[in-house]
Amino acid sequence: MSELIRFGFARGDEVKHINTPFKGIVVGQHVWQNGCIRYTVQAEGLHEGKPVDGVAFDEQELKLIKRAKVEVMPMLARQVIAAPEAVSAGPGGPNRPTSRGHSASRR
Repeated sequence: MSELIRFGFARGDEVKHINTPFKGIVVGQHVWQNGCIRYTVQAEGLHEGKPVDGVAFDEQELKLIKRAKVEVMPMLARQVIAAPEAVSAGPGGPNRPTSRGHSASRR
C-alpha cells in the first residue's frame, strides 16, 4: 500500500519563518515516520566566505514568499509497510563473543 505525500513547499521556493525575520530558499524536504513534514531552509548569501548552514522548520512555521521557477518533485509516493508481528528469537540478553571477537549470532 502506498500513500501520496503533498508538500506545501517545493525545493527552490523562497519562504519566511513566521516568528522570526529568517528567510531563505527551501533546499530539503523531510518526512518523519510520525508524519511530520519539515523543510531545510538555507539563507542566501555568505558568512565569512562560506554558505550559511540550512535550518529545519515545520511546515506550519513557514510562509511562502515566492514560488520556484521550476517545480522539483512536488509530491512523493511513500510505501507504507505494516509492522511485522513480533517474533521471539530466544530468551534474549547479550551474546557471548567467540574466539574471533564476533557474537555467536553473527556467524
